[in-house]
Amino acid sequence: MSIIKNGKLTVNQLKKLIYSNLGKKREEVITMPLVGQDCGYFYTEDNIISITTDPITATDTNIGKLSVIINLNDIATSFAEPFAITVTLLCPENTTEEKIYQIMKDISDECIKNDVQIVGGHTEVTTAVNQILVCVTALGKLDKKRYEETEPIKSGDNIYMSKEISLEGSMIIACEKKEELKDVLTDEEFEIAKLFLEKLSVVKESKLLKNKKISLMHDVTEGGILGALYEMCSYAQKGCMIDYHKIKINSITKKISKFYNIDPLRLISSGCMLIITNEEISEKIDDISFTKIGKITDDNKLLMKKDDGFIEIEEPDSDEIYKVI
Repeated sequence: MSIIKNGKLTVNQLKKLIYSNLGKKREEVITMPLVGQDCGYFYTEDNIISITTDPITATDTNIGKLSVIINLNDIATSFAEPFAITVTLLCPENTTEEKIYQIMKDISDECIKNDVQIVGGHTEVTTAVNQILVCVTALGKLDKKRYEETEPIKSGDNIYMSKEISLEGSMIIACEKKEELKDVLTDEEFEIAKLFLEKLSVVKESKLLKNKKISLMHDVTEGGILGALYEMCSYAQKGCMIDYHKIKINSITKKISKFYNIDPLRLISSGCMLIITNEEISEKIDDISFTKIGKITDDNKLLMKKDDGFIEIEEPDSDEIYKVI
């Protein structure tokens, strides 16, 4: 077997190494793990419970707040109401009490903001890690009728994105590489990049779209928007046609990407949600922007139109952030 690159496993690696080892199927469990599906689901007497888990590994910048945001984002893709999380905190030697307290305070504050309770977890100092690792598991409640009446994904459905891509990656790089970027970004742009943190939740998008007929929502994380499109189409067993020029990229992201020679379309992008729907979505709802970037197709080809040509969207490789951090 070959050595695995940093970052998420590829789709083929997931199928070969993970999805082939899933224990015993239970009747209470609705779904098996699938690429492009952000949560697992199981029945209770009155509701469906969605569950997800995700660690923070690429950075320790704002790690407590981020760990809650990215997991509640997964819950939000299913229109579920998040209600509880567990927290695992693995800390390297010489971690201070003050550091652990601050991380937990940030986690608690973000939970309070989202009406979520911390119900358990595990914390230890260990030689197994060389930086703090936070892994959150989140649970949400979903109405059975809403889940069972989800529209099937069809050719011709619209693909929308919310906000802009690569806000998370730009924020992390700007915070961790400030010295290297001092001649690239202005002081004002550094401050704006730090504030991207407040745009990384997609819980509001989920609430704003609750009355729309949505077939699938997928938050854009490692692998960037191209990786998320690949995962989404893999789940749907469909193709797509994307217009490159419709994808919204912040000017700060463009500067950072040019300086490090990285592709912003493959940069970690929490805060951006992909949405498949047969309806139209307004360009702005409240203060959230929605942009139609393409359509679902039946031919299983994943294509992006750029200028006069077409680019094939390939299986995501290691996220671009690992070339910088």
